[in-house]
Amino acid sequence: MEIDTSEESVFPLTSKQTDDLWREGLKWGNWIRFRVASGSMYPALVQGDSILVKGFPPLSHPRLGDIVLFYIGETWVVHRVVGKELTDGQISYWQKGDAEYRATLTPASAVAGKVIVIEHDNNHIELDAPWQKIINRSIGAILCAMDRILRCGAGIGKGKGENAGQVSTWRVKASGCFRKTRAVLVAIAARLMRLGARS
Repeated sequence: MEIDTSEESVFPLTSKQTDDLWREGLKWGNWIRFRVASGSMYPALVQGDSILVKGFPPLSHPRLGDIVLFYIGETWVVHRVVGKELTDGQISYWQKGDAEYRATLTPASAVAGKVIVIEHDNNHIELDAPWQKIINRSIGAILCAMDRILRCGAGIGKGKGENAGQVSTWRVKASGCFRKTRAVLVAIAARLMRLGARS
């Protein structure tokens, strides 16, 4: 069988068509390799790392701490799941990058797949290995707790009267403490993840 590869027979796909093909492939359980393009998940994912993503099988869903590929708007985003919420019968996930400050609520329909392998400096980190699951669940639980406290505290500083300045000062100090704590915990988790890597 011959294939016509002349310019007249080649129809380049649009970005949207390519995205639709990737989403459909992931729905059917295929694996797709992506290259990390930003630092939002640093240090777990470093810009230039290669990740292998697999779609979720039917009746399964992201769990706390999973690193998940989301398709939001027309953008592919890889972030960690730090919570789940049911609103008006619809499931949504709180997701955030490890290097980011706050989580974002994202509908379940935006979930495209789960990162199952990270390739970093010729090492393979298999996130479905038992040790990696423990690390990711632990980091997810800690980031979930910190994010909930920050979201609850966001309304506290809106007080009026003589205590308003004190509450606002508390929020600034707590916020700085949380950022430092998060950075240290995420760095430790990334180190532990890399310990489990194989060449």
